Amino acid sequence: MASTPTPGSDTTTSDTTGTPDDARRTHQPTRSRENTRLRLLEAAEKVFVAKGFGATRVDDLVNEAGFTRGAFYSNFDSIEQVFFDMFERMCQERIDVSLAVLDEFPDNVDPRIAITEAFDRLEVLSDNWYVILQELHLMSVRVPGARDRLNYHRDVFGPQAQVIIAGFLKKFGRTANVPLGQLTEAVVALYLNTIVLRLMNGVDYNGIEDSRRMIGEIAMRFSDPL
Repeated sequence: MASTPTPGSDTTTSDTTGTPDDARRTHQPTRSRENTRLRLLEAAEKVFVAKGFGATRVDDLVNEAGFTRGAFYSNFDSIEQVFFDMFERMCQERIDVSLAVLDEFPDNVDPRIAITEAFDRLEVLSDNWYVILQELHLMSVRVPGARDRLNYHRDVFGPQAQVIIAGFLKKFGRTANVPLGQLTEAVVALYLNTIVLRLMNGVDYNGIEDSRRMIGEIAMRFSDPL
């Protein structure tokens, strides 16, 4: 015989609010999948740099990451997707570093020195990124749809790069005297040239320092005091 509930007692048969343990169980699979995806992206950077896009297979990626093919296909639909997502992650890392560096310099530093040092910081992260960028350029010629993705990356990260250049100039009381997009392209071109010089000739090559200094000189030449 069932007992009669007393006034104020809980008559529900189950607790629908959940417990902390329930919440932890819900979040654990999500965190695990995010960690798996991150490790695959990190492995992809190593593999694509070493082998190139055309020679890379799913097994190469999962072996480097220490996962199975099932883990790959739980996170990505194709090698193309992991390549594009990896490149987007690498670009965002460099944007984040640039923004952080911008905040570090006091206002009374010579802008040429600040801009040059900022790009020096990025160079540490840039060897793999440059190789992947060239892979993406080749893909845009060879792989259907890759050109659209390259243009998408330019549309997303190009304006962010302009914001960083404008932020550096504004921090030191200057503003571009040419279209900001053109100034950004010139600065980025010199930055890429510095990477190429180091990759081709080694870190002690004299031309590297000249190229670095020219980044700051270009920024000053094509900007005016506010």
